[in-house]
Amino acid sequence: IGFQQPLVGNFATKHCVYAMAARNWAQDRAPWWRPTLDCLTDDERSWHLMEWPALAYVAAMGQRYCGGSLDAWGRGVGIGCSAIAAALAFLLSRRWFGSAAARATSLVVAFAPATILYGRGFMLEPSLVALSFAAVLGFDVGLRDRRHSAIIASAICTSLLILTKAYML
Repeated sequence: IGFQQPLVGNFATKHCVYAMAARNWAQDRAPWWRPTLDCLTDDERSWHLMEWPALAYVAAMGQRYCGGSLDAWGRGVGIGCSAIAAALAFLLSRRWFGSAAARATSLVVAFAPATILYGRGFMLEPSLVALSFAAVLGFDVGLRDRRHSAIIASAICTSLLILTKAYML
């Protein structure tokens, strides 16, 4: 799968941008609510687009409190989000279509080329897939089983989803 692939190619800019925002958070160069990038002049920081990169924040906190390589943390969190997305796809599909369909769905989600491509990198897309499945599953559990906590969890996942990539909606 190429976990240690260098940050070059089609997504090099995205990898570097999220890694830079994570590094600035991990080193207390930016507040948690304002992801920033380094500028080339005057040692200033610039605000990062219109999104709040939740995945980069998780990676920064992991590196800050547990040590290790920021790149490994970013890629590890991406792989973790992809695994969570596959598990949530299994649970949602099992509720709607049964166990056989759930196994097939989770395998497709886990081994889809897009999952492998994005899941091994330091990008936001794996968290978007996981949050999407979590929001839909929480809403379904909340409505069918009348569990208010599931509706609240769904609302939180939806809020994080919107906060992470509002323009993708």
